[in-house]
Amino acid sequence: MHRAGRHGHRRVGGEALGGRAEVREVGRAGRAAGRGGAVGDLVAGLFASWAVNTALFDRERSGRGRYIDVAMLDSLVSLQVTAMSLLTATGDLPGRVGNRHPVSTPFDTYRTADGLVAIAVAGEAVFARFARLVGRPDMPSDPRFRDDTARAHHIEQVREITERWSAGLTTEQVLKSAQAAGVPAAPIRDLTDAVNSEQIRGRGLVGEFDHPVLGRTPYLRQPARFGPDGAADGAGTASEVRGAAAPSPALGEHTDAVVGQWLREDRDGGRR
Repeated sequence: MHRAGRHGHRRVGGEALGGRAEVREVGRAGRAAGRGGAVGDLVAGLFASWAVNTALFDRERSGRGRYIDVAMLDSLVSLQVTAMSLLTATGDLPGRVGNRHPVSTPFDTYRTADGLVAIAVAGEAVFARFARLVGRPDMPSDPRFRDDTARAHHIEQVREITERWSAGLTTEQVLKSAQAAGVPAAPIRDLTDAVNSEQIRGRGLVGEFDHPVLGRTPYLRQPARFGPDGAADGAGTASEVRGAAAPSPALGEHTDAVVGQWLREDRDGGRR
C-alpha cells in the first residue's frame, strides 16, 4: 500500500467568469493570474462522470433515465469552497491570495537557502508547534498572532519570522525539522521531480507502452485504483490494479475491421 507520505496536509472564459483568476496571485502589472492549465475542462469532465454514474445507479433503482446538464462555469465556481464560504458568510471578497491559504496563517510557500518549501499551519495546536520550530515560542501569546484572524492581519510579520528561520536552512533541513516538530511541510517540486518521486512511482501512476514509431513511451495513467474483490484499500500491483495500456490506433488502422463487422451485421439482419 502507498499512502500519503511524510508531508501531511493535504481557460480563459471559464476561469475569468468563474472568479478563479481574481482569487489567484496578482500577475504582471497587477493583473489577475489564471491557472495556466485547462482546469475548467477537466473538472467539468469529473463532475460529469460522477453525474453519469449517479444517474445510472438511480436508473437501476427507479427505472427512470436522467438528462444531465454540467456547465464548466458552474464547476469552476463550485471548486472555490473556501473563498465562496467567506463571501457568502461575510459579504466580503476574499481578495487575491496567491499561494497562501485565504484563512489559515502561516499557510504558504517560503524561501529556503536553496529553494522553496510549503508550510501548512491550520489550527492553534499546530501553530504552537510551529512557533517553537521557528524559535519564537512566545508567538501564541502575542495578540498579533493569537489566532488565524489576527495572524491574517499581520501576515507580513508572520512571513518575516518564518523566512528568518527557513532561509538559513536548506529545503531538506526545513523538512526534517518540520517533520520532527509535527508541522506539515513539503518541497516545491517541478514536474520532473514529481513524476520521478518515490510516492508517484510507488503508486504506479506513470506507465509505459510500446509505440510502433516512438518505441517505449511513458504516459500518465488515470489516478483511480480498483483493487481486487475484497481489497478495500486498493492493494495490488500496478498491473493488477490499472491494467495494460496500448498506443492510440493510427489513422485508419481499424477501418477494415469495423467496416467488415458492419457488413456482417447488415448481411445477418443485425444492427447497422
